[in-house]
Amino acid sequence: MNVVLRSVAGVLMAGAMFGFAASLESAAPRTPPKIDKPALIKYLRYAEGFTPTVEVVLDDPKPSAFPGFYQLTAHLKAGKNTAVRNYYLTEDGERLISGTVFDLKKSPFTANLQQLKQEGAPATGPENAPIQIYVFSDFECPYCREEAKVLRQGIEKTHAKDVRLIFKDFPLDPIHPWARTAAQAGHCIANQDANAFWTFHDWIYEHQTEIKPDNVKDKVLEFAKTQKLNADKISTCLAEPGTADYVNKTVAEGRQLGIQQTPTLFVNGRMLAGALSADQINLLIQMELEHKVQQTASAVQQKCCEVAIPHLGKP
Repeated sequence: MNVVLRSVAGVLMAGAMFGFAASLESAAPRTPPKIDKPALIKYLRYAEGFTPTVEVVLDDPKPSAFPGFYQLTAHLKAGKNTAVRNYYLTEDGERLISGTVFDLKKSPFTANLQQLKQEGAPATGPENAPIQIYVFSDFECPYCREEAKVLRQGIEKTHAKDVRLIFKDFPLDPIHPWARTAAQAGHCIANQDANAFWTFHDWIYEHQTEIKPDNVKDKVLEFAKTQKLNADKISTCLAEPGTADYVNKTVAEGRQLGIQQTPTLFVNGRMLAGALSADQINLLIQMELEHKVQQTASAVQQKCCEVAIPHLGKP
């Protein structure tokens, strides 16, 4: 489901990247550059083509994953829809870059990898799996339901030793009125039994069309009883502020990553918006596995080709 704040310009001063590529190697200054927020918002509104209905709020610049650049986050709001857009600000505060910064000595997805947090999220598959797939999903989203089938019935079984699947809640308020309650319920169930979460995950997508805002809690508690979970604890957990805070945190994480639709996947940090077929994901997994092999071979080659010079006391 798209929640897109439209603009007429997709890229802002991307060409400036080439003139400042060398600054990737320089150390970031101790103090962030000062910016004139009202003037910069006015500039962005014109450059990106944001209509007057779009509210734009800028955070203060903060260190980014790339030395020499600061991250500048813009929060966009149009009616009840919200989104986040990240820019990169040069250390002199004079150039703003829209797009992806590539540090050729690191993964092209470094910025995403640094922001993806596995702690507390339901996960299945080996912890040391070479492929980590984060899926930001909404239990009420029909596209998420189809993607869940692909991941659980195909990818997870086909690549049992290679893939770890990490689930992140991203309920689309207010488009999906019961998705947030379902997300909170999933968190409460996972707290009782980590394995039961995945049973719940499959069950709620299977019964998606039967659930409504006025029966979602009852349906969840009925499910809990079939799994011999403590329904009273789940009911209490649903009312606790910490449960809502957990979902708010995952939504904020997704927005910071620039998510604007569900499902959105991150395959080893590579962002993929929208539902993907099993063939598409299999191709990506194969690409990642081959990349890992190449990285390992390259490391071995560098180690094996040292020239050892014999010297006194060491033949």
